[in-house]
Amino acid sequence: MDLEYYVGKLWYKIIYLILVIVYLVNLDKLNNELLTQNFDSAFALLAYKDYVAIKFFAMALGLFAVGCYFIYREGRELKSGLENFREIIIAFCTIIVVSVLLILIIVFIDNPILQAVLTAVLVVVGVAAAATS
Repeated sequence: MDLEYYVGKLWYKIIYLILVIVYLVNLDKLNNELLTQNFDSAFALLAYKDYVAIKFFAMALGLFAVGCYFIYREGRELKSGLENFREIIIAFCTIIVVSVLLILIIVFIDNPILQAVLTAVLVVVGVAAAATS
């Protein structure tokens, strides 16, 4: 049956989709919680609740990397030629859905976690540069 063939072929993409959706829901909850807190610095935000913001940031990097790989792989398959029209449609849909998920990851991680990570990195780099000169 066609359904079994395509589910067998797409199982890892379906798992990725579910993981990203669950991650985004939890990230939204964390963002709302972080925005209600009054942190003294970016380091305080990152250290909040046993560094949960850093864990979410690392997860975002991992999910983003996997999504980029899916897009790269589908694009490569499109260039090499797919067997039938259904597979071409699936490849295009995969690229579109994963692209939307990547954009959502960027949007959700941006405020306040990404801003805190970038601030902390800039401070550490600045201090290291000042100490070496």
